[in-house]
Amino acid sequence: MATIEKLDFAVAQLFDSKNPSSYLISLNALLDFVDMDSPLKYIFSLIKGKVSVPSVHEWFKKVIKGDHSAIGSVRYDLPRGIPERIIFLYRFLSKVVNEGENVVDIAAISWYGSLSRLECWDYFMRDFVGMFYRDVRAMLVDLRVEAELSSSRDVKEKQIITIIMGGTNQLNQGNTLEGSSQIKQE
Repeated sequence: MATIEKLDFAVAQLFDSKNPSSYLISLNALLDFVDMDSPLKYIFSLIKGKVSVPSVHEWFKKVIKGDHSAIGSVRYDLPRGIPERIIFLYRFLSKVVNEGENVVDIAAISWYGSLSRLECWDYFMRDFVGMFYRDVRAMLVDLRVEAELSSSRDVKEKQIITIIMGGTNQLNQGNTLEGSSQIKQE
């Protein structure tokens, strides 16, 4: 099974969760998959060295202290660039796994208002895991498309970085690089 299909499966398992405890178990499994899958591990190592993201701790503290004039009135901003947002969301989701249900409970009240606890968790997972999944999957699709379109046998690290940092083929159709079907470090 390819990395994209494994990612799809891990996220499907998470969205089948029915309570905060099972969400955390599934989220932990998703992050473990990202850490252990060879292509994702390699790609993440390339991104981490190229992007700058805000401190998750400071961001969360600021967002929680936001305007609480009405339940559900607090808004949050995430990095706009896909690589930056992927790394930021990975760190934020790691915070959720490491610190437990309390992080989501605090955020959910601020962001989603008076919904039930389980509804808040559903919205939280759709918003944050959904965005993380969409961005990582789009990046993997870009790399797969680039490898299929390439005429050479090896995709070099510089080409991978260009693809990742250059956005997505889905958003920037027609942007192709010479590359290939195998990853090769320069």
